[in-house]
Amino acid sequence: MRDILHRGKRKDTGKWVYGGYFTDGKKHFIIIRVGHIPNTRDLDEAEYYEKNPIYLPEFIEVIPETVGQFTELTDIKGNMVFEGDILREKYHPERDVIVEWNDGRYSFMERMKPRVYGYSSICVTQKSVGRLKNIGNIYDNPELLKRWC
Repeated sequence: MRDILHRGKRKDTGKWVYGGYFTDGKKHFIIIRVGHIPNTRDLDEAEYYEKNPIYLPEFIEVIPETVGQFTELTDIKGNMVFEGDILREKYHPERDVIVEWNDGRYSFMERMKPRVYGYSSICVTQKSVGRLKNIGNIYDNPELLKRWC
């Protein structure tokens, strides 16, 4: 079974955190694993735990609108592509792609300028994403969305 990776912006600092996603219906959290070495007096046991720390979960509250899942795809530089990322085509800088979750699957919405071309959903594979560069995301770089208005 694979781990499903999410990211979200911390509610307290606004910085990105990566890990598992959990919500209790009211609050939203990214769960990270923090290494913990138990305090022990037994030297053999202490050496064991230094090599094999126990991992404890840490729940970090995040802004729910910023939570996005890793698509399991990477861009031209090997950067992970998450929901909400904006990708730009290397040879066609007038064409950008926004990663969205739609109808139970990832949808890569191609947006071009001028607006008369409209928006279209395109099928994207690792091979095609490998030609795109991650230029930002809809949360940190809202100015990139303005180029389509």
